[in-house]
Amino acid sequence: MVAPSPINEEEMTDDFAVIIPEEEGILEHGELRFHTANAPNGLGFVSLNSICDMFGLNPDAQRRRIGRQDSYYRPFTALMELTTEGGKQTVFCLRADAVPIFLTGVSLERLKDTEGKERLRAFLQEAHTVLAEHFDLSERGELDFHRDALARAVALHEGMEGRLDEAIDEALNRMREEHAAKVQEIREAFSGLRKTVRNMEKYVGPGERLTPEQLGQLKATVDRLAALMQEKRGVARPYQGIYVDIFNRAGVSRSEHIRQEFLPDILLYLDDQINVLLKSDAEEGTAKED
Repeated sequence: MVAPSPINEEEMTDDFAVIIPEEEGILEHGELRFHTANAPNGLGFVSLNSICDMFGLNPDAQRRRIGRQDSYYRPFTALMELTTEGGKQTVFCLRADAVPIFLTGVSLERLKDTEGKERLRAFLQEAHTVLAEHFDLSERGELDFHRDALARAVALHEGMEGRLDEAIDEALNRMREEHAAKVQEIREAFSGLRKTVRNMEKYVGPGERLTPEQLGQLKATVDRLAALMQEKRGVARPYQGIYVDIFNRAGVSRSEHIRQEFLPDILLYLDDQINVLLKSDAEEGTAKED
């Protein structure tokens, strides 16, 4: 089996063997000239540099392209020791039957070399047949079958990559939206919590509770108001109503929970009620004298 090649020669390690071809040759077709080689296992390869020379492509860019799509193209690549003008050199090669599929991924619109672009366009129309005849790969019908299968595999691979990218983007966007919604929910919850805490602190915060002396003062004032309400207004059970008003003002349910800071306001409220009753009594006395 031909060992897959690394992305470029600079990344070459001992794990990737350099293949010594059984035979080298030049494939000529019209204006095209490709440096070819037969591997010991019978597979045919084409020098990537010769491919790039014929079609005006950048060899480094094409090697990087293979690297970006190595999940598909790497099994079709190899490093081979070929005879060049500079002598024996390790050359990056592409398997012959993969060359047409590889070249279909080249964007003709981006090619600046006009002649190279036209040569590439024409080559793609007949490449499989030419390579098959040169390497005795297969009969035309079988070759067409493999060509179509390979084209479908590439299209499926690229389509899966596109769908995967879309799925990842969609998932990320959904996570961002959910995160933003959750953050907003937390902000709203904390906003409500802060209001609740402020209300709680207003009534049950760490302020000092009434001392026994203050509780006695409060009780005496309540008793006085209750007695006046019974005497002047005829209220049978005034205590309950008085304490309901006091607890509402202090935000508590028991006298022992009232904070000292609320006592002056409560006492003032009770004194006002007492003064109203006394004033009413005084006005009635004055009216009788008249």
